[in-house]
Amino acid sequence: MDTMDFKDALRSIIKPHNEDPLERLTTPFGEALSKDKVLTEYPRPQFERPSYINLNGLWDYAIQPKKGFPDRYDGQILVPFSPEAILSGVERQLQPGEYLWYRRLLPVDEMDLFNGSRLILHFGAIDYEADIFLNGNKVTSHSGGYLPIDCDITDFLEKGENELTVRVSDPSDAGFQSRGKQILKRGGIFYTAQSGIWQTVWMEWIPATHIEHITIEPDFDRQEVFIEVDTALCDALPMLRICVMTPDAKQVLFRQSLTPKSNLADVHRHHAQSQSYDFTISIPDELFFPWTPEAPALYPVTVTLG
Repeated sequence: MDTMDFKDALRSIIKPHNEDPLERLTTPFGEALSKDKVLTEYPRPQFERPSYINLNGLWDYAIQPKKGFPDRYDGQILVPFSPEAILSGVERQLQPGEYLWYRRLLPVDEMDLFNGSRLILHFGAIDYEADIFLNGNKVTSHSGGYLPIDCDITDFLEKGENELTVRVSDPSDAGFQSRGKQILKRGGIFYTAQSGIWQTVWMEWIPATHIEHITIEPDFDRQEVFIEVDTALCDALPMLRICVMTPDAKQVLFRQSLTPKSNLADVHRHHAQSQSYDFTISIPDELFFPWTPEAPALYPVTVTLG
């Protein structure tokens, strides 16, 4: 009986198509896209704050073989589309050993800067290695193409214009990171690798004492929901209030106020201490509405700190 070597089988799957012309595939969404209003919807619907500054749109970009700041930029790229994508306006593949640089100026309200608020910068995802700079100062680094990046940039802000720059490198299949079916030489079941910023970029102003994370864990069999709220506290013993409404928003299902157990009177402003609050909510039979595609019931939850 003839047998096939695994390497032979793999070679039969990965058949390069680099010389084949690519079809320029578009969609009605892409054709109707406005460069002035790119993915303007709120990117975090389960944790929405009123302060929201969308940074999608045209940024300066440069691709170069050195890690240092570019001497000049090559043109503009439409964020959050990767440089390999048609909608980015670049249509160039980032190679191993190359660095993709982004640059734009930030709209910063000086009134917010001096009232004690903190400015948080968010990237939905950057593929793969990213270094983030503000006014030439390194704010943070991140590895991984799928997880969001959040960083407090308040201490790096200056009066007037503030320059945000991002440096990205992506070895794709020349490296060892998870990459799905991305590959530098497309072919077979593998498609053109994508690089750089590929999800929404945005900012929000928050108080020094603020909510950091909310975890909601349902227990279907017990008809209970566990809610944990993680906070950063710069004020002594702030009250946390939670209100859960029925899906029709006509009846209060649960309302409670809590204060943290520890005394934070000696915590200095801007040097926040983490504190957690937790609640367990029991839902009575007559108000228990499981989510289904036919009846997608959602329970509105409002959490207020301070």
